[in-house]
Amino acid sequence: MVDAFLGIAEVSKKDGFAWKTIRSFVTVLFDESSPGSLNRVIPLASPYLLWYFNEDMVARLEVAASAISYTDEVGSSVVTTLLRMASTDTLSLQIPIGIWAWLKKRPSFLPVDVFGILTGTEGDVVRQVRALGDVEILKSYLLLVWSERGKPWFDGFSEMRAAIREDFGGIGMGRHRGDLIRRLDRVLQQWDLPASPRRPRYVVSIRRPRGYYERLMEVLLEVEWEATQTLARTLSRLIDLSIYSS
Repeated sequence: MVDAFLGIAEVSKKDGFAWKTIRSFVTVLFDESSPGSLNRVIPLASPYLLWYFNEDMVARLEVAASAISYTDEVGSSVVTTLLRMASTDTLSLQIPIGIWAWLKKRPSFLPVDVFGILTGTEGDVVRQVRALGDVEILKSYLLLVWSERGKPWFDGFSEMRAAIREDFGGIGMGRHRGDLIRRLDRVLQQWDLPASPRRPRYVVSIRRPRGYYERLMEVLLEVEWEATQTLARTLSRLIDLSIYSS
């Protein structure tokens, strides 16, 4: 029954999907007393059930996901659900830090719509991730959503630029900037490749998504240069002080 549900949900993209017929299934699946054997099903089904979600279901998702062995499929489902919840006003405030931490697992897949916009890249979502105050989660989020599959929302792109300057600036953030620069370099290389069966032409041709990543790289390199200059000035002052004191 679960395999059939997931198969139908995967191919059905219409609002007319028969949700009323599975309401009892959803209720049983996310009930806190549901058997542990369903723990693996809950994360995989969650991306299709967001309009049923409430605070109890979010908590049940966290418990279920934490109780099973990690796979990229499970990670992709949890992170997709997380970013879609973060995009929904009624759910965004209910997300526990334990689910946000799944971004650190960096699963390989993130959905993109037909216009080449990546899931969970709205400005509000970027601000939520920044507000967590965890630089590892923020870096993992950026490494995940910077993708050759598509581009971020424009307001999210603006917020990402601010995050680079305000959250990854300074001489103590060099390691994180290095990770971000390497990721952007890879994404830019992928955007230079021709279309293929895995890179449909409609994705490649959308209003220069490469330009978004070029600008993000420019900002990162500017911040890196500023940090290098600050470090150089600091070392110069320390040397001068050392000479003077001796």
